[in-house]
Amino acid sequence: MRCLQEWSGVDLVPYGIDTDEKWRPETQEIFPDHKDHFLTYDIDDLCDNWPSTFPPTIDYIYCSLWGTSRFNTPESQYQLQTLLDRVSNTGRLILGLYGGNRFAKGSDADKQERTILTNTIHRIQKLDYNISGQATSTSSNNIAIWIDKSPQVSITIHPLQDGEAETCENILRALPSWFGIEEAIVEYCGDIKKMETYVAKIDDQVVGFLTLNTHNEFTAEIQVIAVKEDTHRQGVGKQLTHHIENILQTRTMEYLTVKTLGPSKASKEYDLTRQFYMAMGFRPLEENDLWGKDNPCLIMVKSITRQ
Repeated sequence: MRCLQEWSGVDLVPYGIDTDEKWRPETQEIFPDHKDHFLTYDIDDLCDNWPSTFPPTIDYIYCSLWGTSRFNTPESQYQLQTLLDRVSNTGRLILGLYGGNRFAKGSDADKQERTILTNTIHRIQKLDYNISGQATSTSSNNIAIWIDKSPQVSITIHPLQDGEAETCENILRALPSWFGIEEAIVEYCGDIKKMETYVAKIDDQVVGFLTLNTHNEFTAEIQVIAVKEDTHRQGVGKQLTHHIENILQTRTMEYLTVKTLGPSKASKEYDLTRQFYMAMGFRPLEENDLWGKDNPCLIMVKSITRQ
């Protein structure tokens, strides 16, 4: 409750989510004017089915979780991103990570539980989220953290224009950790010109692009997507992907696929890439040797049919 109390003086409409019904009365007492906004939801249900009683985006979300099993898998990292996406531009996601007070303070079990919670926070930090505040309980293994949502930059997207293909090639060549094979770069450069390509701009400068390969009336594929490294995590890749999904939906297409390096080959960069696709709603279909045994190919797919 400590983080909620700190926010009680802020002129925002609060919404709270808790997996434990017993905390609702206390929360409603802190925010009597908004008592109906604090509901009990399981995080899995919340991420899959946003409650109709909640607005599309909200000022901030308080969500309590048991920290011992969160954010160490792509699925739980996707849940974290889903919650953060629901926060407005100026808002925050507040996580209550609870280890409880089941063990005697200072005991080995107590220290181990605190370590687990600390490691959870470290995992969140490695995902490049901006943790701007933290409150630690003095009486139990409970930690609340504040994750700030970075202000959205203004991104414009349009079909590839004359002279922009070279800029797209330069972006590819500036990302050797993702695009380090010359033969593949040359092939992608040809695809950029031949296939349907969209570029993203910030301040009238091309910072990313996406090339679309339409296979048939039902399915299209992200042939290649690349974003300048200094603009990663600013929503460029997300907006490019949403843009082409909207276009494909107007064509009544049903599936969008993408190929990326499979998890059977260790790669920090492609771990991040797969996390991005998971956060965008793609799911693994199969891993094969299309690119050879040294470069396992993971095929991911997303249903884009409008509900």
